[in-house]
Amino acid sequence: MKKPPAKQRKISALDCSLGLTFLLVALGLLFLLPERTNVPDYPLSRRVLEVAEREIRASKPAPTESARQYAYIAAAYADSLKTGDQSQALYAGFVFIKQFNPKSTTQLDQDQKQLVKTYHLRGITGDSGVSGGVRTIVGDYRTRNQSDGHDLIWDGVTPVGPGKWVKTKPIDPFTPRAGEWRRWYASADIAVTPPPVLGSPEDLNEIATVRQASAGRTGEDVNIINFWGGTPGTNTPSGIWQDQLYKTIAADLPKHSQKKADATYADIQKQLALTLSDAFMACWKVKFTYWTARPDMRTGGIITAMPDPYFPGYVSGHSTISKAASDVLSVLVPEHATAWEAMAVEARNSRLVAGIHFDVDNRVGFTLGTEVARQIIEKAQLAREL
Repeated sequence: MKKPPAKQRKISALDCSLGLTFLLVALGLLFLLPERTNVPDYPLSRRVLEVAEREIRASKPAPTESARQYAYIAAAYADSLKTGDQSQALYAGFVFIKQFNPKSTTQLDQDQKQLVKTYHLRGITGDSGVSGGVRTIVGDYRTRNQSDGHDLIWDGVTPVGPGKWVKTKPIDPFTPRAGEWRRWYASADIAVTPPPVLGSPEDLNEIATVRQASAGRTGEDVNIINFWGGTPGTNTPSGIWQDQLYKTIAADLPKHSQKKADATYADIQKQLALTLSDAFMACWKVKFTYWTARPDMRTGGIITAMPDPYFPGYVSGHSTISKAASDVLSVLVPEHATAWEAMAVEARNSRLVAGIHFDVDNRVGFTLGTEVARQIIEKAQLAREL
């Protein structure tokens, strides 16, 4: 084969050298560019709530208070994301995590910086670094938090008498005035039927039902009871529902855009958090209206699977919030409606089998949760998100 002229061979070598140089420069620029292709395929809004869950586990607030905190954090993030970008939404969410956990500020600053790095965002440390719209959102929620009634003081009066809840510790029951806190959507005057009259056939049947259910408790029942437990020191019931939300819909989130997935998830997360908060407040209003005893305070022969929660029984918090969550999620993510309802039923039934609730507490709690959800769906004009 005839060799090319020397001049042509020199040009070919130069071409190769230039090509290699161009490739190396391009690769270098790829690593220097702020927009990476390795952004986590995981909604930032979920990461923010996981930080809040960690703080909830450490600080051990009452379930009503934890639901209130989740609501502010999720709402601040979701609303700021609609007005600004992920950097500003991250800042807004952490404003409230820090506000609720001032002793953890140093660790939370580190968490925030790590998320900025992981998601390749702008680091924002003050209100001046965000848009006017986001400043307004943060300011409005700060004002709301200061005046939503969460600091109302209880008068310390515990009703006494047959069928009444018994104070077993030298501390106040959990948040007796939470039923008076400011709702997000639901009205503050949702009525429920009163508990059965003491000694009536219905009342005696309720006692027999819980005694039978608790006596037949199985190992699998105990696992379910523990799963939904939500006692202080855990994510609490609201956190459990948030965990179930992500576990159930993670695979359904938009795949073509991490930011789109985050926006979608942030709004569902927010609506669930507000629902759970309203449902807890509605439930607590009933609890501290009737002050009813737990089953083992009424009769012998009931071995509970867990200590009695430190507040009255009627109506069941798990039943109320779980039904409200199920109904709202069935509108937002209807393809999983069967799963949402199954979770709500499982959470409700776990309280009866645990021996800490009469079945009427659960049934009426379900009714209350249904009405809370109905009002939220209507007032917030909820519709399919996925």
